[in-house]
Amino acid sequence: KFEQNYANPSTVSKQEVDAFRQRLLEAGHRDIYCLATLLSYAGLWINEALNIQLSDFNLTTAELKVRGKGNKDRIVYLNDKIVNSIREFLRVRKSDSPYLFVNRQIYLSIDKIKKFTDPLLTRFLTNIATKLPTYFAALLLYYSLEKGLSVHEVAYLAGHSNIHTTLLYLNPSREIMKNKISQL
Repeated sequence: KFEQNYANPSTVSKQEVDAFRQRLLEAGHRDIYCLATLLSYAGLWINEALNIQLSDFNLTTAELKVRGKGNKDRIVYLNDKIVNSIREFLRVRKSDSPYLFVNRQIYLSIDKIKKFTDPLLTRFLTNIATKLPTYFAALLLYYSLEKGLSVHEVAYLAGHSNIHTTLLYLNPSREIMKNKISQL
């Protein structure tokens, strides 16, 4: 049987994530910029991020309560990129909705994506949003050696209940393996 899952599941690079976030910011999409920042630097899945209520986070302590699969709650720690993106979004947000992202149902519905004329939004919702949580786990493991995070801490931060899921991200990407083989 051919092994399909041998490589790191993250297919997005830091440069791609940062460039995409920058394009969103330049296009004036503060809500999607904030959402993309949460997905890529907090490791949230899109449905977790879209269900965030204003009462779920504290920007002073940089903590966020997230409701995950199976109604399992966890605390997610926010870095400065996330805190700043939420603050900027809240500054321009014009709604009294209890949810951080007012249009969360629109973002969740793939059928409604066709209503968006902006190709950045369409690309984000159809391609990138599902890849960012895997990027987060891979990024955490990459920096874990430098910053002293254990695999167990990375599993907690990524919301993995099974450490074997986290261990998949220790595998090199296909590109890294191909580059090393071509250098032989």
